[in-house]
Amino acid sequence: MASRSILILRHPWKFLKFSWTYLRYLLLALADRLLFPFACRPISFHTEMARCYLGASLSCFVKLIFSAPPGLGPDDFEAVKLKGVPAVLVPAGKKLENLSRQTERTVVLLYAHGGGYAFGEALMYIDAYKRWIREAEANGICLIIVSVDYRLTTTAKFPAYRSDFIDSYSSLLFDYGIPAAKIFFGGDSAGGNLSAISAIHARNTGLPQPAGLILLSPWLDLTHAQTLDSPAMRTDFLVTFSVANPMLVESLLPETMVATDPQISPVYDDLSALPPQIVFVGGAEVLLPDAKDWVRRSREAGNTVQFVLDPGQVHMYPMGRPFCNEAMERKTNKRLIGFINETTSRLATKVE
Repeated sequence: MASRSILILRHPWKFLKFSWTYLRYLLLALADRLLFPFACRPISFHTEMARCYLGASLSCFVKLIFSAPPGLGPDDFEAVKLKGVPAVLVPAGKKLENLSRQTERTVVLLYAHGGGYAFGEALMYIDAYKRWIREAEANGICLIIVSVDYRLTTTAKFPAYRSDFIDSYSSLLFDYGIPAAKIFFGGDSAGGNLSAISAIHARNTGLPQPAGLILLSPWLDLTHAQTLDSPAMRTDFLVTFSVANPMLVESLLPETMVATDPQISPVYDDLSALPPQIVFVGGAEVLLPDAKDWVRRSREAGNTVQFVLDPGQVHMYPMGRPFCNEAMERKTNKRLIGFINETTSRLATKVE
């Protein structure tokens, strides 16, 4: 959680490369708009400028954006261990051991961050967590977010990250006595993949299913059958996708496994008997085919799936700024918490 200035001082060459790349992307984008002012464009000017910044960061200086924001303290979160797996609890001050006894509408979102399983950390989206908590509170829900600091592929290959997420879920269920009906799985990008494969693994191993799945720009087909040469690389900030993502898959695969294995590409798995889901995806993002295929196959398997396709939005836009503008951020917050509200209300009606 080093401050941005310290991070830059530690990595001056990375910052210079990022600055040059960002400037180059900006100049190209502005030149295109000046030369072709009447061209039909799939993304707004604001989104295109954000794409330049995010693309430069992703390709040159990942930690500049995809790390915990500076200035976090003990009032912002609490570090916990779930069967030995590190995680963070937001907001601070909530105790997991008290949640099973609370009579209010308490919901735990067990969250997996994105980053291609190679980078990222549990607190990098804490600003989004706080917005969701405020939106939930406005709807009479006490939302607790437990973000799992699962092992990355830089230290361990599959199934290490799934084991960490499942162990965290088991701890909530059996160590803290929190009912599955109060727990949602959620994640963005690779974290969406982890949420999906964990729900399937829970079903296959006899663990109770969580109340619902929240998949945000999920990465669900690691074969890249429809995405490797996607024209959306011209609109999304995943500018290195065709080169970087196959390398990410190689880094997570054990020797005996291939990318078509449904354990890592859940879009090819048996999707029956999964909990209610909401899937967010942007119309201008590379992973749009993954989301569409998952939604179609999951519905065909008999699951309840809400599909939110927002035109002109890029990868991970549900996480809010800088991935989208403020209006879209508010809209997404309401939809996400609305899904939790509807699902928990439906489950409560069934119990009665």
